[in-house]
Formats: sequence, C-alpha cells, structure tokens
Amino acid sequence: MITKKRLILVGLLLMVGGLVAATLTIDTTWHYFGTGVEFGIGAMLLIIGITRKNNE
Repeated sequence: MITKKRLILVGLLLMVGGLVAATLTIDTTWHYFGTGVEFGIGAMLLIIGITRKNNE
C-alpha cells in the first residue's frame, strides 16, 4: 500500500515537474495539455495524501 508520506512526495514532484515542463519553449497544444495533466495529477495526489486518515 502507498503510504501517506509517499503520496505527498510524489504529488509534489509531479507538480514541480509540470511547472518546469511548462516553462520550456515547446509551443504545441499537446505540450501544454500534458503539463496540465501532470500538474493536475500531482495536485490530486497531494490532496489525497494530506487528507488521508490512516498511514497505510
């Protein structure tokens, strides 16, 4: 099972990766869509990790 600490860490890493990728000079629609999805999944994992009650 994924622990609360790992969910928070992976969420933060995906959010930072999405922000870094968004600053690259690749101007295509798919690039911005991909970085938005990456940032969104990272934010979702971060919120799940923070609001999780047990540590399992």
